[in-house]
Amino acid sequence: MDEFCMVICGDWVCSSNGEWKLEICNKLFSRVVPIFEGMTLGAFKSAISKEFGMIGVNPLLSYAAPDKDMFTTKEKTPPVLVTSEVGLLYYLSALRENRGLNLFVKFEEMEEDLQSFDTRGDSSTKRPRQSSLEEECGSKTPKSGVTSVRDISSVGSKTPTIVLTPRDDEFMEELEQAEANIGSNSGHKSSRNDTDNEGFNNDVEKLFFVDNDTEEVEAVTEKPEDSMPCGGYDKEFWSNFLTDDYGGSNANELMATGGLDVRYGSNNKVVGSNLDEVVFCTGSGVFDHAIYVNGAGESIKTEHTKKTPQVMKGKMVGGVGSSQETSNEVKKLEEVDDEEFDIPPLFEDIEYEVDNLPDLDIDDDGKGYYEIKKAQLQHTCSVDTRRQYMKKATSKVIASVFKAKYSEASAGPVPMDLQQLVLEDLRVSASYKKCWRARESALTDVGGSDEESYSNLAEYLHLLKLTNPGTITHIETEPDIEDERKERFLYMFLAFGASIQGFKHLRRVLVVDGTHLKGKYKGVLLTASGQDANFQVYPLAFAVVDSENDDAWTWFFTKLERIIADNNTLTILSDRHESIKVGVKKVFPQAHHGACIIHLCRNIQARFKNRGLTQLVKNAGYEFTSGKFKTLYNQINAINPLCIKYLHDVGMAHWTRLYFPGQRFNLMTSNIAETLNKALFKGRSSHIVELLRFIRSMLTRWFNAHRKKSQAHSGPVPPEVDKQISKNLTTSSGSKVGRVTSWSYEVVGKLGGSNVVDLEKKQCTCKRYDKLKIPCGHALVAANSINLSYKALVDDYFKPHSWVASYKGAVFPEANGKEEDIPEELPHRSMLPPYTRRPSGRPKVARIPSTGEYKKPKTGRTQQNRCSRCKGLGHNRTSCSNPI
Repeated sequence: MDEFCMVICGDWVCSSNGEWKLEICNKLFSRVVPIFEGMTLGAFKSAISKEFGMIGVNPLLSYAAPDKDMFTTKEKTPPVLVTSEVGLLYYLSALRENRGLNLFVKFEEMEEDLQSFDTRGDSSTKRPRQSSLEEECGSKTPKSGVTSVRDISSVGSKTPTIVLTPRDDEFMEELEQAEANIGSNSGHKSSRNDTDNEGFNNDVEKLFFVDNDTEEVEAVTEKPEDSMPCGGYDKEFWSNFLTDDYGGSNANELMATGGLDVRYGSNNKVVGSNLDEVVFCTGSGVFDHAIYVNGAGESIKTEHTKKTPQVMKGKMVGGVGSSQETSNEVKKLEEVDDEEFDIPPLFEDIEYEVDNLPDLDIDDDGKGYYEIKKAQLQHTCSVDTRRQYMKKATSKVIASVFKAKYSEASAGPVPMDLQQLVLEDLRVSASYKKCWRARESALTDVGGSDEESYSNLAEYLHLLKLTNPGTITHIETEPDIEDERKERFLYMFLAFGASIQGFKHLRRVLVVDGTHLKGKYKGVLLTASGQDANFQVYPLAFAVVDSENDDAWTWFFTKLERIIADNNTLTILSDRHESIKVGVKKVFPQAHHGACIIHLCRNIQARFKNRGLTQLVKNAGYEFTSGKFKTLYNQINAINPLCIKYLHDVGMAHWTRLYFPGQRFNLMTSNIAETLNKALFKGRSSHIVELLRFIRSMLTRWFNAHRKKSQAHSGPVPPEVDKQISKNLTTSSGSKVGRVTSWSYEVVGKLGGSNVVDLEKKQCTCKRYDKLKIPCGHALVAANSINLSYKALVDDYFKPHSWVASYKGAVFPEANGKEEDIPEELPHRSMLPPYTRRPSGRPKVARIPSTGEYKKPKTGRTQQNRCSRCKGLGHNRTSCSNPI
């Protein structure tokens, strides 16, 4: 059965680190070639050559090792060449296991030695020439499979084989035509006229000379067929060329027989002339020169006594196609410097293109850019020499490495990690301070400086409001002390329109908290958030203030009151910060303010140093019924009466679920705000505009993810509510149900406890249904007795339609400032940073524990201290009072 494989044209290159990479030919691309069991290597190569249109050219086949990890060389494993039938069979078996195993081909130009053609005596004989590949790789099928091979030489016993590229075809045609004309007639020109050869001389004049001032036609003297050159050239210089690959070229004839050697007999006498004259020796334009000849027949090196007025004017057009201007100064041959006979290169090894290349990150000196097409990257210097370099790196270099590896500023490494990064990648050791400066420099280049962020804050908020209708923003400033005409930043408030619209479908419980910023100008980020129907965090509003004081919290609640009106159905939860209590009393006098039970327990632990007492206070705060609460209250009083006095000072209605006048639902802590603060941890170290970008990006992801999850859910209640219902159902399994009225039922448990449930009013004597608005176990058992759906038992806040409606809106990125018209009257456009001073020392990263907070042991068990003085438990040596 026939199979197929993809063959890609390219060449393997070994990098400086030893890894092999393929440079794909951007002209031949790739082909699909048939391959089958029993196919010979020759037939397969012929099929590849035919498919690529490279008939007659030898294809070199290779492929990457299928599984490099099994070899010792790993990534440095070289490619596998297919050079035999066994190699082709192995590739075919590997191809069946891995259909993505591509085959690569490189076409080698085959060189063939051609027989020498003796053109002596017959200049019209054409040299054999094979047709070459087209200049555009793969554009046309070559006429012959043999690469162009030309026999340039007509002298010597050996005819060299010179492989030429298609770019030299035009050059070789012109060179053959010029040599044919020169071979039939000598290249020597004299001042004497010869009417017999006037036609030919005119052709030579047009081919090699441009002389508008001289009308004379110079005669050409026939060269005896058996005459040899007189050796009138620098043999020491030209001997190197006659012995190399170009040894068969007729350079010596062009130098000596271009009008000079034919005029000398065996005794080095000038034939037919007694006058001193200037002889112009011409060839293919490469070796053209002028030589002074003594008319007395003396040697060429004899000094001349008379200068000829004849000079060569114009430009000499050679067979190479380049123009060279002939000097007006006539020199003797021994006075001509050898460098004047240097051969210009026929082929350029390095090409420079001064085109409009893409903007490279280098200085423009006005001369354009160069594209390096070939480079040798292997070191030629010794290891000891290389060790003297790259010992240090500036912060700018490290900043460049930092920016290239991390696109987001908040995702970059800390200075300590950056030290290791520079050491591994650049092999340079850098100090912590230098890495810190490099990180700050990179952050400034990416997101701008802290000072610029305050000037751009008003414009950024304006762009946010253009794409997010209903968004509320506000900036509060204060006059500058030094110049009252300038203003300084004080407060900033932001609430997205999507959050404002969605909060209407949530429980009216607001959790507020503050977290410290770690940027250059410090400050505090105030947050207000709620909880959706699936018990997930729902951010509502943000504010940046100078610190947590009475003015800052009061200003924040004033802006928050524009979103949520003050009434007795609103509940605000927070820690026991005094400024929050002041702000709530001023702005939300009708709302109910509750304290976080976790913060209260930490304060009790810090005051009374008794974890058992702390746990009793926590259980009392979560209790639903008065009977169980009184039992816990008496236990607390028995352990420490001062703790009871402290709880009364706080206010029993402030921290207990039983006596709280409003609706707290399941929210007894401020964990929502703490979770939001942790999610904003990475953005809190950036400047204010970058912080807002981080918040916007986070809300965009959250709203999109929660919207998809709520719309895809098909259950009667959200998933987290369903888990809570399943948990409550297990607590009342096996209970007996007795009907009291059409909606009231008595539920008797296994242990004899009795509770009355009213399904219409959603109440139960256990008070769980009343406080949480989620059916307790008694209500679930009663509903099962009449086949009532759970969806009808939960409050509207926990139903799927409320969950979907809360994420109906979306948070969009800010508009493009370059495409939008920013109003000139936009306030606070030139705002200065706030008055603050960055404290000395290393910036704090770890969270500062609250008062009374203690870390949980890793093992889950509490270990008591052991005194090293008395070996007792529960205290240490400093507080030990036991006698020795």
